[in-house]
Amino acid sequence: MAAYLRSLVRVSMGEGLRFLWAEPFLGVTTLIFGLCNFIGTGLVLTTIVIAERAVNMMRANNFICRDHTTRPWGGQVITG
Repeated sequence: MAAYLRSLVRVSMGEGLRFLWAEPFLGVTTLIFGLCNFIGTGLVLTTIVIAERAVNMMRANNFICRDHTTRPWGGQVITG
């Protein structure tokens, strides 16, 4: 029974892919969106990793002040 279902799924997927590639607009659109989904996920992950490393570097160099009353460039925040 499981083998029959697997073959049925393969046949259905093959039929769907043949239909997509037979239609020029749908084939190109599917390819573009598929690549964008794959590349976009990697870009988001890369952005997060780079931002995290930048924050860790700034913390290591004491650029981020914990009390938020002084700034790294020497100015002070006026609280009133």
